[in-house]
Order: sequence, then C-alpha cells, then structure tokens
Amino acid sequence: MKSKILILFFFSFTFTIGQRYRITKILETNLFELDNNVKVKLYGLFVPALNDTNIILSNLADEILKWETRLLLDRKFDFEFLKKMMTELFRQ
Repeated sequence: MKSKILILFFFSFTFTIGQRYRITKILETNLFELDNNVKVKLYGLFVPALNDTNIILSNLADEILKWETRLLLDRKFDFEFLKKMMTELFRQ
C-alpha cells in the first residue's frame, strides 16, 4: 500500500474539523503518522531535521524529538490545536 503524506494546510479538505487523531509514530521532528496510517507534516513550520549538517540544529532536533515522543506519541489531538501549540513553541 502506498503511503500518503498530507500537509496540514490541506486538512480542511481531508479531515473533519475538530476530529481528533492519535499520533502512532513520530517519523521526523515535523512528520507524524496517525492512527489511520496517514502521514502528516505541519505546513509552514520550520523544525530542524535530525540529519541536519549543522550539529547545533541536529542536537536541537534530537531534543525536539524527545519532547514530541514524551508529549505527543500515542495521544489524541485536534491538529489545529497541535499546529498552534508547536507554532508558539518554535516562534522564539
């Protein structure tokens, strides 16, 4: 089965507003797999990647991944809330 990647920008066309989804896997700091096997990337949000060539950004990505694993994995979210929460976190 071919995996799907959805960008949060298109959520209003794909998902019911206010519907909650459980994050089953954190694939990268800005890529999540949901309980319906759909992969979601938060659109318009810069989050450093684990394989970034800049060691500082790579280390930051590792810390973000730990945070996401602790707070997001296996929990249900309304993705509008998640987008707002992560945008506030990375605004600084």
